Amino acid sequence: SKKPVLLVEDDVQEAMAVKKAFEELGVANQLVHLVDGAEVFEYLANKSNQRPCAILLDINLAGTSGIELLRKMQADKQLRNIPVVVLLASQQDTAVLEDRDVRATAYIVKPIDYMNLIESVKALGLRWTLD
Repeated sequence: SKKPVLLVEDDVQEAMAVKKAFEELGVANQLVHLVDGAEVFEYLANKSNQRPCAILLDINLAGTSGIELLRKMQADKQLRNIPVVVLLASQQDTAVLEDRDVRATAYIVKPIDYMNLIESVKALGLRWTLD
C-alpha cells in the first residue's frame, strides 16, 4: 500500500490548498493532516501508523516549532531519512533555517500552489505516487 504524506500545518486555508493541489496532481498517497509538532511525534511513535514517505512541514507552528521538529527528527536515526518539504512564509526563511543548522529536502514558499508543489514532488524524486 502507498505510504501516507504527513501535512503539518496549523493554517486551515493552507492545508486546504495542499489538499486541492494533491487532488489536482493526482497524488494517490493519503494526506494525513496534523496541526503541531507534538501530534507528529505521537503519530510517528504509534507503531500502528504507517511510516510516511514524506512530510510537508510548516516552519512557523504554534507550540513545537517546525525548526524544533526538524532538529528532533535529524537527531533520530529512525526519522532522519524521511524527506521533509518545509513550507515557508517567505524566501528569507531559508536563511533562518541555515543559521540554525537545520536542513530540509525541499522548500515551498506559501501560499501553496500547484506549480511549486509539482517542483517539490520532482525534488523528492517522485517518491509520491501519481495516478
